[in-house]
Amino acid sequence: MTDFKDKSKGWISIKEEKPDYYEIVLVKKKHLDGVFTAWMACMDDESLMFTVFPTEMLVHIEDIEYWKPIE
Repeated sequence: MTDFKDKSKGWISIKEEKPDYYEIVLVKKKHLDGVFTAWMACMDDESLMFTVFPTEMLVHIEDIEYWKPIE
């Protein structure tokens, strides 16, 4: 099992730092196992959302716990 709280592995709390807009990153959603490829964007109402690739499913930033740059 991956330790998402281990910063030495590159995981960053979304509360501490956010990725740049449209930077493709890995994300870990709250209450859901698995890692997803996504990018963050600012919507017309100024809310922050992640678009999960390749589904184009939108996820509110509040539903993301951790993110990691893709190396």
